[in-house]
Amino acid sequence: MSATVNILCWAQPLLPGDGADMAALAAALAGEGARVHLAWGGFRPPVLPGVAVAALPPAGLADPAGRLVAGADGRPVDNAWKKRRAAATLKLLADTGPALVVLDCYPFARRAFRFELRPLLGICAARRPAVPVACRRPPGPEEPDAPERLAGLAAEALPLLAAHSGETDRAAAARALLRLAGAA
Repeated sequence: MSATVNILCWAQPLLPGDGADMAALAAALAGEGARVHLAWGGFRPPVLPGVAVAALPPAGLADPAGRLVAGADGRPVDNAWKKRRAAATLKLLADTGPALVVLDCYPFARRAFRFELRPLLGICAARRPAVPVACRRPPGPEEPDAPERLAGLAAEALPLLAAHSGETDRAAAARALLRLAGAA
């Protein structure tokens, strides 16, 4: 890699084990020489060598069906919490000035966090040059409405959405993302 590049990764683990793939990808990016910032929305931020982990206001599930998002107090989040959370995410974007943003599972999952991710995507698209955005797809079969969801994101002026799913070679995935960031 010719120059150090800033990359912002975003993960929102809701269940045990969630976020592990994004943490491994963030570590692989750091291992390839990138300056990686991981926005972590879960309750226990990981400690990753070479990765600056920023704890967002934490969230989990408020109900067993997984329909409601809860804050640290275990109660469903309200609009004030959403504003604080979105502000923290957007501040991290502004402070890090990434050449690439990598989202964990969104828009395939984590749609309850649109309130913070849509503004982030809008800012990435409005920058000149636009900041590319990649998505790590969750494992499993593609949902039937995935093409419509992707088309909806394109309508939101998302500059680029590259789905990375289930790579066993994290270093290869990291190198592909670095090329996307223009640092190959």
